[in-house]
Amino acid sequence: MQLDIIAYFIIAIAGIALLLILLSGPLSSLTKNTFCFFYQKMLRLESPYCKPPPPVRTVNVCSKAGEDCDEVATSAEEVARIIASYAIACWQTERSAATERVQCYNLFLETHPGAVTEMIMTQVMERENACKALENSKVVDDKGVLIDYVGDCGSSDNIVWDVSGNVLLQQTLVSIKYDRVQNKIVIKA
Repeated sequence: MQLDIIAYFIIAIAGIALLLILLSGPLSSLTKNTFCFFYQKMLRLESPYCKPPPPVRTVNVCSKAGEDCDEVATSAEEVARIIASYAIACWQTERSAATERVQCYNLFLETHPGAVTEMIMTQVMERENACKALENSKVVDDKGVLIDYVGDCGSSDNIVWDVSGNVLLQQTLVSIKYDRVQNKIVIKA
């Protein structure tokens, strides 16, 4: 009898481990696709879990207008304005998404007209009254320390500045995404 209990216990643990592997491991996309196939095709029901993620939009930021240029920036403030505008667009459209992280934009920087920090971007947002759309009460300084923003850009900290070296200077790719767990926009470069 004790042997039967041990066998059932081992089978239960193996079943739980298999379930965890299917839900969060390398087979998670297969599990999701199988679930969505049966749920939507066989049962003819809709689920927000089965909606495909929105495509990541790419934006080319250049110093002069050209064929491959979507945005033109000739100063650090213009780069900061472009980053802020796409962060606001991501904040306004993707907070209702069903996934935990939504990749909104990839900005490709052709040139670097100057150093951009979270402080500069927040100052531009404040000057242009954009803090009503996306608040940013704390900023990462150039040393990597999170400090209170001196001006008035709202009372919430809704932006995570995840830039290598804390200053956007030599990076060519800036990724803007919405993180549902943190309920913040993540700017990564």
